[in-house]
Order: sequence, then structure tokens, then C-alpha cells
Amino acid sequence: FKWQDFADKINGELIGTLGNFVHRVLTFTYERMDGVVPRPGELDQRSKEMLDECCNIVERFKRCVEACEFREGLKEILHLAQEGNKYLNEKSPWRNLEEAPRTMYVLIQVIHALAVIMSPYLPFTSQKLIEYLNIDKKVDELRWSDVEKTLLPGHKIKEPKPLFKKIDEKDIKDKIKKLEEIKKSFS
Repeated sequence: FKWQDFADKINGELIGTLGNFVHRVLTFTYERMDGVVPRPGELDQRSKEMLDECCNIVERFKRCVEACEFREGLKEILHLAQEGNKYLNEKSPWRNLEEAPRTMYVLIQVIHALAVIMSPYLPFTSQKLIEYLNIDKKVDELRWSDVEKTLLPGHKIKEPKPLFKKIDEKDIKDKIKKLEEIKKSFS
């Protein structure tokens, strides 16, 4: 185990992929859509494909967890965030304000799915996310079937904050020092 590898994974995959995606979508929705899930209008082909891909990834995720393939399940969570990021960048709602309601509606559904499926892995983060989405549930009340529920247009979200804190060199040194102190206490 190498602390720097750990920090790189957290900062790159968890923060860079998942945290950044969620924060971009929720912040845009909160600031540009008045914190309300927008009416999407008719979904275009790419938006339908994104929602279908979300459902497919969730199904693969469920199979992984049910087969106790937890590492593969985690990969599916990150894959969903990557696909969401890809869709967000393709649609560029900050440049295409006419299409922005459709884009953000789709991405809010993706984030809702992420909140549910990541709950076994990151329960505290999942709880924060369902609070930002203004869902009146506790993380331990979430069920797989909640993924199928849609956050309807008009649903109000709360002001988002970053989900994760970046791990820096000082954090690593502090953790190592703390572990060394614990180790000494057992000697």
C-alpha cells in the first residue's frame, strides 16, 4: 500500500470524476435553473441514449454487487459518472441555453441513480447527495428500486457543496504520523 497511490486515486477518480461531475451539474442547476429540476421537453436521441446507458450501468452494478464483485461494482459507479461527464461536455449547457433544461433534467436523473448505487460504498457521501437533491430519505432507507424513481420537473434541489476534499501532501503526512503513534501505543 502506498499513500501517494491512494491520494492519486482519491483525487483523480473520486474527486476528479465523480465529485467534479456531481458538483458541476448541481451547481449549474442551482444557479442557472433556480435550483429546480427543469422541464426537459421532448428528449432528443442522445438524451434517450444517456438515460438508457444509465439504466444499463445500474443493472450491471446490481449484478456485480449481488455476485460480491465489489471492485467491479465500484468501477460501474465511476463509469456512470464518466458517461455523465461525457454527456455534459457534449451538450455544453452553458453554451446552449435553449437545450440546457433537457440536458440538466437528464443529468439530475443520472445523479439520482448515482446517489442510490453508491450508498453501499460511500454512505456518507450518498447521504450528502440525497440531501442536495432534497430527497426526504436517509441513506439506509434507499433501495435499488429508488433508482427507477424520477426527480420530476419542478422538484427543488438544495445548494450543493463539493462532495469531497482533495487529499494533499500534508494530509498524507498527518495520516502516517497518526498511524505511527497508534503503532507505538501497541508496542
